[in-house]
Amino acid sequence: MDKRNRISSELVLSDMTEGEKAFALLIEHMFNNIHAAEYRQLTIETLTALASFFEQNPSLIVEEAIVVDVTIGHAVNLAYVKEFPERQQHYDGHKSHAWELFYQQSPAHSTSFIISALNHLLTVRQVQ
Repeated sequence: MDKRNRISSELVLSDMTEGEKAFALLIEHMFNNIHAAEYRQLTIETLTALASFFEQNPSLIVEEAIVVDVTIGHAVNLAYVKEFPERQQHYDGHKSHAWELFYQQSPAHSTSFIISALNHLLTVRQVQ
């Protein structure tokens, strides 16, 4: 949520072309600021999943910023509650366990929850 960790789509679309080294350097710089290797990998998997999702749904337009950290956090919550539905009301007390389990999952498993989280977050926003 830190502004330094945001990539403006307007900047990318207007000043950078596909395959341009400046874009790669920008992304690399942002990833280098993620010190935990597991979270860096999860962020990469999330961006890959989101890119694939939006390629498959070209008519979907999201007007607001997609906060990757929020999307990941929500995915962790969804995965944990699916595994332990009885702990939903007390998720905060189990959050570290939820993250530990999520890091152990395969990329396919985490991707399904990332897309579910995105869908939920977009749907909740529309309902409000």
